[in-house]
Amino acid sequence: MSSITCVKIVDSSDLYGILKDVGQDFWMGTLVDVDTDDFPDKVQSIRVDDMLLIDVFTHCYYCKASDVREEANAIFQRVGLGLRKSQARSSNMSGVLYCCINKTGPSVLFQQQEERSATDKKLSAEARLRKTTMEMHIVPLEHMIKEGSRNRSSFWLTSWSSCSSEEAKKRVVCMNVEGQCVQDRFKMALITDVSNCSESSQKVMGVCGLGLRASAVRARATSGVVAMLLTGEGTAFLPPPAQSARATAGAIADAEPGHAEKKRRLENAAQAAAVNATPRPPMLPLGDKSPSAKNSSSRQLPSAAKGEVDEETAQEELHYRSVRLIEKKLAVLLPTLPKDQLNTTFVMHKLEDTMQKPRGRLLKWRLDIARIWRSYLDNASSDE
Repeated sequence: MSSITCVKIVDSSDLYGILKDVGQDFWMGTLVDVDTDDFPDKVQSIRVDDMLLIDVFTHCYYCKASDVREEANAIFQRVGLGLRKSQARSSNMSGVLYCCINKTGPSVLFQQQEERSATDKKLSAEARLRKTTMEMHIVPLEHMIKEGSRNRSSFWLTSWSSCSSEEAKKRVVCMNVEGQCVQDRFKMALITDVSNCSESSQKVMGVCGLGLRASAVRARATSGVVAMLLTGEGTAFLPPPAQSARATAGAIADAEPGHAEKKRRLENAAQAAAVNATPRPPMLPLGDKSPSAKNSSSRQLPSAAKGEVDEETAQEELHYRSVRLIEKKLAVLLPTLPKDQLNTTFVMHKLEDTMQKPRGRLLKWRLDIARIWRSYLDNASSDE
């Protein structure tokens, strides 16, 4: 009879240390309205892809969570989806957060997924991106126009509003164009972050034409990305510009376990190179224009301005400024919010509303926001 070792942990933060060496060979799930005392019995009957978890994994780590969906998705954002196809979709309720791993080698579920092709719809977008052979480059719009001009009859243009370039990579590998999987038809994807999808799409089509499309791209006049897919049937591809080094072999760097640090360093190097090429005063990432923000931004970034300090220090400086700005905003906002309703998603959305930012704009600072509101609540409780 199959068995699994269940280990109760203090909280979900302990899972980061457990998952750091297992790559994507793990399964994380949630159970609402379940007590941790009852979980070892419940896990015996949980199934994944018609298989019992206890037949796939050797160890299961679990803990109590006040909001299982929020805590699970925060972990997914940092370490990946593992063997799941999507993030947690359970209710924002208390319950048990659990994570299963196999300590005797690759799990059966992981081996099955590794055997699937990059176009298999049973795989998550993250896994399909990790497996794809498509080249992906994040480039300036001018480079995209040059490439489109050289391959007028062999490109497909599209656009997504309220989408980041990293998210666009996942959308690309899951696309179908005229009934055919993108990965079977196209060799390269060029992705550009834009402030106005409609205007940028029109600019590309005005110079390059419609390419393989029968009609113009329908895009909103909002920020997002424009993507150009190339079949490779025309002239040879132009070398991607230096600032797109962060996306060279982007599909692998974006999702391959253990490559997160390498990807971050590539992004930092590209950022520093762009600033060195066009010197300008540093700006706050969140765009605050208050007097205090201006005073804060007067401090020069050592590596960005002079190129004397490594790019990791420059990235630290940018993150520090962002967090300091968030702390100042929340110091004013948190006292106005009902204490019994405080959770990370609620606070983040209220802060986005206050700063007039679109939903998801502050997702990158989610863990910082969680730390700040919890500290505020602890201090408020001690004062009472």
